Amino acid sequence: MVDQLVVYTLRGADDEFWIDVAVEGVPAEPIGPFASLDEAQAAFGDLVDMMRATGAQDIRPS
Repeated sequence: MVDQLVVYTLRGADDEFWIDVAVEGVPAEPIGPFASLDEAQAAFGDLVDMMRATGAQDIRPS
């Protein structure tokens, strides 16, 4: 059962990277900017880990 679908998308180029957030398909406030891809990827990983720690589950395509 899915209570709420939240999608995180990493985007960016050059020296500005963002994490886009959508809740039930509705865009929410993006997270960022980050100065480097490495910094954005680390924040993305931390965000996903935090969500999993609260009981969120990944949806994997079949």
